[in-house]
Amino acid sequence: MSASGDPLDVLPAAVLADVLGRVADAGDIAACRLASRTLLAASYICPRVRLCAADRARRRREGGGGSPAFRATTANLASLLGPHLRSLSLDTAGGQGSPDDAMWVEEGEFDEADGLHLTCGEAVAAWATTSAGTVLRELEIADYWPQACWRKAEALPLISHYCMRAFF
Repeated sequence: MSASGDPLDVLPAAVLADVLGRVADAGDIAACRLASRTLLAASYICPRVRLCAADRARRRREGGGGSPAFRATTANLASLLGPHLRSLSLDTAGGQGSPDDAMWVEEGEFDEADGLHLTCGEAVAAWATTSAGTVLRELEIADYWPQACWRKAEALPLISHYCMRAFF
């Protein structure tokens, strides 16, 4: 154990960053950052991040609001992790609102908001134009179907332009 009493101090930052990259969601990484200064330092070089907004999508469907912050969170995270980020996963679907579960479409319940439509040009440009965009190797985007099904997806040309190393 180190002099500060944190057993994580003896592990290299790269190992801790890799461990944080395997954590299920960025919210859990935030909790780890609060738990330890060593994990806080390692989080800045985390190579993999998954942002999940399924709970926000469910609240929106149930009449709640406030999900445009998801785009800003994605942009801030990409900017913060910058050149260390290799894999980015954005999930607003969470297995809900998929084309197979389209009962709401028959009733004409399209979502007019666009805060969880992640394949629009504005949403992609928010994170792709950061320093993380040029070094990303893996990318996964799961759009919120009630917002995305009737809108044009503009992601591929922007990703191809900014994320030259990415595999789809």
